[in-house]
Amino acid sequence: MVAFDRNPQDFKYLRLLSRQFPTEQSAFTEIINLSAILNLPKGTEHFMSDVHGEYEAFMHILNNCSGVVREHVDEIFGDTLSFDEKGELCTLIYYPREKIDLVRSRREDSPTWYKTMLDQLIMVARSLSSRYTRSKVRKAIPRDYAYIIDELLHTHPDENNYRVRYHERIIESILETASADDFIESLASLIKRLAVDHLHLVGDIFDRGGGAAKIMDRLLTYHSLDIQWGNHDLLWMGAAAGEPACIATVLRNNLRYDNYEILENDYGISLRELVAFADATYTAGESISPLIKAINVLLFKLEARLSSATPSSIWSTACCSTRSITTPARLPSPTAACGRSRPTTSPPSTRRTPTRSRPRSSTSSTSSCPSLSPPITCIATSISSIPTAPCTRSPTATCCSTAACRSTRTAPLAA
Repeated sequence: MVAFDRNPQDFKYLRLLSRQFPTEQSAFTEIINLSAILNLPKGTEHFMSDVHGEYEAFMHILNNCSGVVREHVDEIFGDTLSFDEKGELCTLIYYPREKIDLVRSRREDSPTWYKTMLDQLIMVARSLSSRYTRSKVRKAIPRDYAYIIDELLHTHPDENNYRVRYHERIIESILETASADDFIESLASLIKRLAVDHLHLVGDIFDRGGGAAKIMDRLLTYHSLDIQWGNHDLLWMGAAAGEPACIATVLRNNLRYDNYEILENDYGISLRELVAFADATYTAGESISPLIKAINVLLFKLEARLSSATPSSIWSTACCSTRSITTPARLPSPTAACGRSRPTTSPPSTRRTPTRSRPRSSTSSTSSCPSLSPPITCIATSISSIPTAPCTRSPTATCCSTAACRSTRTAPLAA
């Protein structure tokens, strides 16, 4: 035992330890257990990143453990099984229900096939369970067949083969009671649980995919994991907290990828008003849909508000026009500051868009050039590394000379 000096801090630690280990025997048991665990192999740690809401891809990687299951199958069976037979077994572990349905549709679900698959699954589970303490394995076993699986995992030949016959009789009873399908699912779940001891999810659960909510539900039931939030996750957190620019960015990302499922079905967010506004304000049949135009303009104006509210931000903006803009029924397509032509349309009615005066950026150059009527407000980032291009617009306004130029000649953002 560790000798403690007679000081209040040592007695404080002893009092805390005595709550968990009230007797010497309990303390000895824990010390022996921890010392023995140090001699077991380290569990496999699985790293995943950039899931981006792709539920099916996430589940496939989670089921095959990024190839760890196949490695164990190759190691356990070696040359005793062919390549195709190993593949069949791995598929059964990854997707037990789907594989059984496929075998049944081919009329290959004979008692012999079930017995063979059960024996092979038990061999894989027994090999993986040897890497953990028996207590940890018991906690990992699905509850429905916990007792039976525990018995099968610890069946070893003895002098009179009593345990072997006991094992065989359990398998026969499983087939007789028609519980083989459920039992195979439980074994497959246990194998995948033992194949990976801990999951590290390194950023970006949310983004363009429609299954982020399903992924989160699955992670809530995972046995051991940690999450490092990515920029897309923080964006969704900001939207959930009610930050307007984050909300607009989330909507824009999902609309660009035609992903309405997660918004409408998972979170109950109706897009009816936004669609009605876009259809009434913009013209369809162009390269950018009215819905995308509407959300783009909303986002640009929200970003401008954030930039003007935080001038010290690296994304501070330089606004080139301080006059109100009168928008006609339709505008010609201007040439962007970087030389690219982007056709756009405007609302069918005449609107006046107030613009705010913003300080010029210290790191982005501006130049005066003739303006297109009406003048266009451009937003340029203040990062010197962004390539610049000469202004190519004709008659009368001031525009930014950086390549990142955004037009804001649409209706004002609703208060």
